[in-house]
Amino acid sequence: MTDPTDTDIPNTSVDDELIVHLPHLRLVTTALGILGIQVTGTPEQHRPLDLARLKLAGSADVTNVLAQLRAHFAAQYGQWMPLMDSNQHVATVIGMPQPKSMSISDDPEQTDPPAPVPFTPAGRGIRVGVLDTKIDAHPDLIGRFVAEPSARYRPLPEPVPLRAGHATFVASLITRMAPAVTIDAHAVLNRNGRATAWHTATAMMTFADSGIDILNLSLGCRTNDGLAPLLMSRAVTLLNQRMLIVAAAGNHGAADDLNLRVAPTWPAALPDVVAVGARGLDGKRAPFSPNLPWVTCTAPGEKVTGGYLKALIATTKSGPQQFDGYATWSGTSFATATVSGAIAAATHRRDVRAALARLLAESNGVVRQFTQCDDDQRA
Repeated sequence: MTDPTDTDIPNTSVDDELIVHLPHLRLVTTALGILGIQVTGTPEQHRPLDLARLKLAGSADVTNVLAQLRAHFAAQYGQWMPLMDSNQHVATVIGMPQPKSMSISDDPEQTDPPAPVPFTPAGRGIRVGVLDTKIDAHPDLIGRFVAEPSARYRPLPEPVPLRAGHATFVASLITRMAPAVTIDAHAVLNRNGRATAWHTATAMMTFADSGIDILNLSLGCRTNDGLAPLLMSRAVTLLNQRMLIVAAAGNHGAADDLNLRVAPTWPAALPDVVAVGARGLDGKRAPFSPNLPWVTCTAPGEKVTGGYLKALIATTKSGPQQFDGYATWSGTSFATATVSGAIAAATHRRDVRAALARLLAESNGVVRQFTQCDDDQRA
């Protein structure tokens, strides 16, 4: 099957792919045959997730296929049916979507380097996994991250899309909070900041035996039915006892469409995931940050300054722009990175959950407990 990370894809379900619980694979493929729906090639199996990915032949609509399968199994077995789901597209979580009148920009903006952070032992002995785009060997990150060659830009092709610098920016924010931390960077998102839930969940599982303490997921997806995708929930369930998962809550808090504004972002909205919203320059909830009950905490996320690519960036609004290694950018992606770094800096004896609890107990710290509020009383 083609790896979709080489192309730009929308943040919706993959039209022709079906995810099935591995023990139910034969049952589902048999039902597909009865319904006259063909599968192309051999289903791809992932044993740690206990899931399989099926490629449907022709122009099959996976939503319609799932409806047919559920009706078939309902007729056969009452309310019981095998575990099945669609595959979703996953994207970086930055300052979009939002009304045009908002001042927050989806584009990073070139800026001067921030004041250097004095090196401290904060974060020493703590490892933070970053699952994102490829990472660049930024001067601020030298000696602070490890990554396979396939997860690095070597060399950096130019011009590049603006989201190509997402992992570099995220990692720089983590190390500003915890200068002695070690970042374990894995790449799953393409240069446009896109992947599928299948590739994201299987990439998450590569951290299972890595010994990381915190997994930073500045990415997310939505589903057509608003329910948690099987892939994400399975990966989180398997990893949750091994590490603390910190994920971006999304940037749809000011969307014109109410259904979009209240939609959950996955995996952030899953139980046991630390869902991070963004605060604006005024210290209150940023307008683009969701005002929803599953958000755990907030951190600065508007016009944040961090390390970025030193490259010609192919922007979509003002044409190509030369960046010199630093930028300001907005989104819950970057609030998430700050929270991951703050937890690493506050961790003692590798008890990351105790560190999070201490941070949330502070009334006016960088990381603040989130409480859903009225929109005219943003917090």
